[in-house]
Amino acid sequence: MTHNKCDASPRAPPPRAVRASRRAARPARLGRRRAARRAGAVAAADACAVAPRRYFFSGRLEAVRQDPAGGNRTQEYAEPNEEGPHEADVVPLVKIADPVHGAPAFNINPMLLEGIRMGDRFWELAKLTTFGEVVDAIFYEVKYVTPWVPGTHGKRSSGMQSAVRGVSNAGTPGIAYTMLLKLFLLRLTRDQVRSLLRHPDSPYIRAIGFLYLRLGLYDFKELWAWFQPYLGDDDQFFIDGTPATATTIGEFVRRLMTDQAPLAARGHSKKRRPAE
Repeated sequence: MTHNKCDASPRAPPPRAVRASRRAARPARLGRRRAARRAGAVAAADACAVAPRRYFFSGRLEAVRQDPAGGNRTQEYAEPNEEGPHEADVVPLVKIADPVHGAPAFNINPMLLEGIRMGDRFWELAKLTTFGEVVDAIFYEVKYVTPWVPGTHGKRSSGMQSAVRGVSNAGTPGIAYTMLLKLFLLRLTRDQVRSLLRHPDSPYIRAIGFLYLRLGLYDFKELWAWFQPYLGDDDQFFIDGTPATATTIGEFVRRLMTDQAPLAARGHSKKRRPAE
């Protein structure tokens, strides 16, 4: 015989002793649950601290806040009576702080600058501590001199990282400007800059030398003295790495002198102050 639940008589309440024991056990059960939740939260925090960062920006953004130079430091200078780069011969550079970290921006566009700092290659360059090592890296890696990797600038992204990094919407920073920032942080001497401009092995090394002066030189009046000998230079290279943008060093130098924002890389600074 089946029983309809709706017709069933109400269940009798448990004895008073049973109710009392349940009330007594309730705080213990709640305490165990809270302790379990607390232990789980601690374990999750420990796992996040030990495990590698899942997303690119989660650790790198904080690292950039702590060290905008990415571990890259000024080169070591020789003593006055020794051979080598001398600090007294350093080319004076502008020191215009970026609005985010207060570190020198060297007239590089703020979004491009932040993108370079967030990139792995910039942090890897900290291992290169001498001018010669950086020039060798430029020789092997740089095949274009645009601020952004060709084909990436202006493309929009709706991915998770684009809103946080602020880089995907603008493009991927180019290797030439990554190397350029590295050279700015090394603080080159006049002899080192001349060796860039006259380098016989790669026009891209030369182009980066001219960008170093165009963006970073403190006394703009010196620019003509640096650039004038190369106005007729016919050494050819490709600005974005393709034959469609073929140019010569002479044409490139003239463009740097006449364009207000060479290769759309400069920020919007109005004053030039020497680097300390």
